[in-house]
Amino acid sequence: MEEKTGSILGTLREYGENTSAHGIPRAVTTKSLPRRLFWTCLFLASFSYFCSQAYDLVNKYLDYPGDYEDYEDYDYDYDDHHEDFKTANTFMGLIANMNSTTRQAIGHQARDFIQECQFDGRACSPKNFSVFTDSTYGNCFTFNKANGNTAPQRSTSAGPLNGLSLILYIQQEEYIPSLTEKAGARVVVHSPDRWPFPEFEGFDASPGFLTSAGLRLTSITRLGGRYGDCTNGGGYELLYGGTYTQANCLVTCHQQHMVSVCGCADPSFKAPVNTAFCDSVTTTGHGMYEQSKEGNRNRCAALYLSSELLSHVLKKLQTKRGRRPGAGILGNTDRFKRNLLKLNIYYEALNYEQISESPGYEEESLLGDLGGQLGLWVGMSLLSAMEVVEIFADLFAIIFKKFSSKEMKISKKIDVAPREKKDANDLALSYIKGNM
Repeated sequence: MEEKTGSILGTLREYGENTSAHGIPRAVTTKSLPRRLFWTCLFLASFSYFCSQAYDLVNKYLDYPGDYEDYEDYDYDYDDHHEDFKTANTFMGLIANMNSTTRQAIGHQARDFIQECQFDGRACSPKNFSVFTDSTYGNCFTFNKANGNTAPQRSTSAGPLNGLSLILYIQQEEYIPSLTEKAGARVVVHSPDRWPFPEFEGFDASPGFLTSAGLRLTSITRLGGRYGDCTNGGGYELLYGGTYTQANCLVTCHQQHMVSVCGCADPSFKAPVNTAFCDSVTTTGHGMYEQSKEGNRNRCAALYLSSELLSHVLKKLQTKRGRRPGAGILGNTDRFKRNLLKLNIYYEALNYEQISESPGYEEESLLGDLGGQLGLWVGMSLLSAMEVVEIFADLFAIIFKKFSSKEMKISKKIDVAPREKKDANDLALSYIKGNM
C-alpha cells in the first residue's frame, strides 16, 4: 500500500529511494526483509561511528591546540645540604638584612670595576651605568637602562666596533675563598625595560680572555587568549620593576609562598613591603623553601654558619677598599690574567627574525575532516547534505499545511443559538404601544 502523496511517510520514502547517500536506497527499496535489516543496521552503525568521529573533531577544534610539550615535575629526596651551600646561603641572608647603602658600599664599585667603556664608537664611562644589588653577585651595573627622561642609546651599525666594548677589573684579591668558587663577570643581555636576573640567565666572562657575544633579534608574536595560557603580564603585581617576564613572575610567586608559609622573606630575593627577611644566622631562604613545600611553618629548616667563619667574613668586608689596578698590573702577566678581562657585545646584523604563532587546527581543517569522515562512513557529499536540508524543508511544509487546514476548519464552524420565544402578553403590549 503506497502512502498518499504529500504525506510525511510518502515524502520520507521518496527521499530514501532517490537520495545519493549510500546505503539508504538499499534499505528502502530492497524487498527482502533480511537484506533490508542488514542495510539498515549497516547504515546506522556507520552513521553512529561518523557521529563519534565528528564529536572528537569538534572537541579538537574547540581545544584550540598549539604545538608544545608537557613537562611533569618530579620530587626527589636529597641528603642534607652541603656545608658550602649552607655558608653561601647564610651569607646571602646576612647581606640582605643590611641597608642598601651598606650593601653597595661593601661591593665592587663602578669606578674600579669598569676600566674602559666604548659604545657605537664613542667613549662611555661608569656614569652611564646604573647599579643594583643582587643577593648572589653583589653590585651589578646596567648599561643603557630605560629612563623616562632620556631616550636609550642605539647602535647604528652591526659588528664589534659598533657595539659595547668593556675592559673590566674584577679584583680577585677582594674575593672571599669560602664563598666564591669562580672568578670573572656575569653578563646578562636584556631589553632596557626588563629587570635582569643574573642567577637564572646570562653567561660568564673569564678573566685573562676576550669574550664576544654576537646578538640577533628574534621577535615572537603569540596568539594568546584561547590558544594558550601565555599572558602579556597585565594585571600582575611583580616583585621587581620593569615589564613582565617569566623569571620575574616565578620569583614573585616564590617569595609570596615563602611569606605565607614561613612568615618571612627569602633573602635570595627582594622582600615584599612590610616583610622581614628570614634570620640571616639561623635560617636561609633555600633551606626554608625546601621545607615550606610541606605547608608547615614549624618545618622551616635552620641552617647554621660557624661563628668563626662569620667573624672572618665580616672582618673581610669591613676592611675592603676599592682600588684601581694602575699601570703596574700591565707589567705583571699573572696579575693581568687574574684580574682583567675584555667583553664585546654587538649586533651581528641589524635585521631580525619574525616568528608568528598560527592556529594548529582551523575551520578549514575541521570542515575537511568532517567531510572526509562523512564521505567514508556514510557516503555523503555536500550535495547529499543539501538533500537532507531539502527533506526537512518538505516535512516542515507538510506539517505547517496540516496545522493551517485544521485552523481553517475550526473557523468555518458556526454556532446557531435558538431564537427566544416572546410571551403573548409582550406581543399584545407591543402592538398596543405601536398603535398609540
